[in-house]
Amino acid sequence: IVPTPLTDIVQAAVQGVTDQELGRQVALGTLADASVMADASKIEQALTNLLSNAFKYSPAGGEVSLSARTGERDGEEQLVIEVRDHGIGMTPEQLARAFERFYRADASGNIPGTGLGLNLVKEIAEIHGGRIELASKPGAGTTASLWLKLAHETADDGEAVPA
Repeated sequence: IVPTPLTDIVQAAVQGVTDQELGRQVALGTLADASVMADASKIEQALTNLLSNAFKYSPAGGEVSLSARTGERDGEEQLVIEVRDHGIGMTPEQLARAFERFYRADASGNIPGTGLGLNLVKEIAEIHGGRIELASKPGAGTTASLWLKLAHETADDGEAVPA
């Protein structure tokens, strides 16, 4: 886990998922000009899972967006990456179980997946000292918020260090 520019991670995840989704695009919102403390490949995997879910649970052509900003969490400034869809959404009961292994919000079998994606995102976030949160309403879509520790530059040598 080292200081990593946010834009590098986001670009890799967006490129990977748009290739898989046959031309569907992620609407990129404002991205904070920041570095995070990260194993870049793991955070890319977490974002890929969140973006893939957003596409799976959105109607064909439904917008999926990603933005990132700084915000205060647990008394410190952190970075939050938000992935939003305008898909089927989840009930409070589904939200309560969303991070369980093998849990599928759609039990019909019409949407592909194993039910491991959000559980994996949660584990990756926790390993990084961060967290994942979901906000959703049936028929109104879901917003996933991935909170990560910021890296800050030191005055001595310009190298980024953990906050």
